[in-house]
Amino acid sequence: MNVMPLVVYGMVPVVEGKPENEKSASPATPDFVDVVIEYAVDGAASAHPEHAVVRRNGTITWHTSPGVDEPFEILPKVAWVADKGPSLDVLALQSHHNNQENWQEVRIGASAVPGTYPYGIRANGITVDPDVVIKPQ
Repeated sequence: MNVMPLVVYGMVPVVEGKPENEKSASPATPDFVDVVIEYAVDGAASAHPEHAVVRRNGTITWHTSPGVDEPFEILPKVAWVADKGPSLDVLALQSHHNNQENWQEVRIGASAVPGTYPYGIRANGITVDPDVVIKPQ
C-alpha cells in the first residue's frame, strides 16, 4: 500500500500557543496514533479516540480489535496526494486483514502540514465523521 499523506485543501489550521513555563508545557505529540474501530449493535462504526492527535509526518493506523474481521473504509474529506508523483484524489481506503495482528486495518502517513483533517468511516452502509489533528511537534 502506498503511504499517502493528507494535504492542505479543506483543513482547519491548528494554532499552537507558547507555554508560559516548563511546568505548563504539554507532553510531546506522538509520532503515531492507533485509532480503534468499534461497532455498535446496529453496525455503525466508531473511532476511539474520536479526535486522534499525531505529530506531522507521523503514522495513523485505524484498526479493529484483535479477532474482529469486520471491514471498514476510511473516506477522506480533503484532497490526498501520493508520496511522490502527481496529485491523486482517493475516494476511499478499504481496510485489509493484518494477519500478524489478526485485525482489519488502514495505515497512512500523516501530512507535513499541521491542521485538523475530517474524514469518514463507513461500515455496514453507515458513515460516521471523526477527525485527525496533526500538530507541528
